[in-house]
Amino acid sequence: MKRLLLFSLLLLASLKLAQALPAAEPLRLCMVGLVHGHAGGFLNRYLGRQDIRLVGIAEPDQDFLSYLIAVVRKEVKPSGLSSLENNLIVTEILDAARTSASTGKRVVLK
Repeated sequence: MKRLLLFSLLLLASLKLAQALPAAEPLRLCMVGLVHGHAGGFLNRYLGRQDIRLVGIAEPDQDFLSYLIAVVRKEVKPSGLSSLENNLIVTEILDAARTSASTGKRVVLK
């Protein structure tokens, strides 16, 4: 979980840096593993941007890769662990964990 959080923070920092710098060349990104719900959201959000170029995807599960392609093309709606509802809950939990870690206090979710 710590690695996933660290990876997510590094990715967000890279994207913010890419927005702040004058971009002669697009930021080149490679995604490793697509089984996390945020992968589909990332692709939907950044695929159309001119300042970011997705140069590679590594996913050994070809069935999942086909599923994710269909989600990005809006041929199917994400469900289960990939659903928007699930990802909103995960985001709320991560926000509470960050608050708890920075303040040293317990955070109660409603």
